[in-house]
Amino acid sequence: AAAAQRASDSVALRVYRRLQDGLPALLETRLQLNVTGTAREQLLGPALPTGFVATALAGELPARLEGDGRLRVQLRPGNWTVTLLARSTGALSKVTLQLPPAPWPRQEIWSYADDTTLRSTRVEGSPIDTAQVGVPGEWRELPAFALDDSAGLTIETGSRGDEGGRGDQLRLQRQLWLDFDGGGVIVADQLSGQLRHHQRLDVTAPWQLQRVAQNGDPVLITRGEHGDSGVELRDQQIHLDAGLRLPSHAGALPSSGWQVPLEGIDATLHLPYGYRLLGAIGADRSPDSWVGQWNLLDLFVVALIALLAGRLLGWPWALLAAGYLVLAQHAGAAPLWTLAIALALALLLRALPEGRLRVFARVGAIAVFALVVLWTLPFAARQLQYALHPQLEGSLSGRFVSAGFAAPPPVEEISQNAMPPPPAAPSLKMNKATSSAAQDVSSVESDQLGSTTTRQPQASLPLRRGGSSVQVVDTRSVIQAGPGMPQWNMGNNYRLGWSGPV
Repeated sequence: AAAAQRASDSVALRVYRRLQDGLPALLETRLQLNVTGTAREQLLGPALPTGFVATALAGELPARLEGDGRLRVQLRPGNWTVTLLARSTGALSKVTLQLPPAPWPRQEIWSYADDTTLRSTRVEGSPIDTAQVGVPGEWRELPAFALDDSAGLTIETGSRGDEGGRGDQLRLQRQLWLDFDGGGVIVADQLSGQLRHHQRLDVTAPWQLQRVAQNGDPVLITRGEHGDSGVELRDQQIHLDAGLRLPSHAGALPSSGWQVPLEGIDATLHLPYGYRLLGAIGADRSPDSWVGQWNLLDLFVVALIALLAGRLLGWPWALLAAGYLVLAQHAGAAPLWTLAIALALALLLRALPEGRLRVFARVGAIAVFALVVLWTLPFAARQLQYALHPQLEGSLSGRFVSAGFAAPPPVEEISQNAMPPPPAAPSLKMNKATSSAAQDVSSVESDQLGSTTTRQPQASLPLRRGGSSVQVVDTRSVIQAGPGMPQWNMGNNYRLGWSGPV
């Protein structure tokens, strides 16, 4: 009886796979087993094709993935499903199979799911009807292919999101003004370029979008799905002027803030008196910062003067001289070369014997030292005044500053009780669709973003009557005008740049 039962042992195996395009590509394998006979243990596989590594194993039967890629399963009578997850180890371009021996089927059914947000792909293989081969229900909307030893799967890449200039091409011109108390930053952005794959531009926190204008016309700011403020755009070619606010920066500023890739950013940072930009970590270019101004010649000058001070006065004085030189290297009118000449002449006096040359060196050293003192007094006085009263920096340097705030563009206020002019022709009749559109436009209200608002006569419905058009103005549409943008320029400016994509 036992021998007869073992003779009836059989297993029918069907293999379905779902290939998900991505980085990396993901492969889900479902093994559907129909088992009869006695409970037993059997090796199946290798279960994965070349180029894939297993990540997870689950199922209704006890199973283990061996080191050689084969699947060890404890079988018992019934219908069972075992699921194996894997990822690709390289770029997904072609899939070929070497089918394992029986009971592995002589044909596998593959379903392919592309990722349009990553790239567009085209799949070539042997297509098959999903309804006729028993593809799992959640995969039946995907294209299915039959794969065996002779027929594989070829995946051709069409276009990527930003490949070959076919994506969004936007460039950002930015002006940043630091508050006089150093707390926040006001930003004026100019976005220009082509917007091909997006119809909405959002600004992520902590940036606050306060006003937007497209080609000079104000645009309504709304909230997106995730609560970010942004604007809806319908034109591919855009020229956007936006005003943003960063309430606090804590020494770090997000480079863009816009949730769209940028080809590059050119920014100018305007700082009030008393502030200096030490460095811009993360920026590709910051030539005006304190760190960016250093070069090999500056390092050589600092090392040379510190070495002269150390040989003449001792190494503690060398450290003091090095600290002074590091701070004063790029300060205007700082005594540097005169100090180096005075120290060199003082060292020369030690080596020269008594005579006429020593006398000339002594006179030269005293004259240069007097010049250093005379040069240092106004420099020290000016630096002390800057430290005590930073606001005097512009007047002491002889620079004149013009400061002001740019007012929003003048907007005509339309009275709520103003009567429209009487038509010259018979009365204008609005159809039902036009009337409902007018109600939709009039129902648009301002999104609560904490900025001032203004009524815009541009929010109107163009109605055509005969050969002419009549503008019906909606007086209840409200669009954010934003606060006044600063225009002060104190000469304390720093250029910043990022190369794309950002």
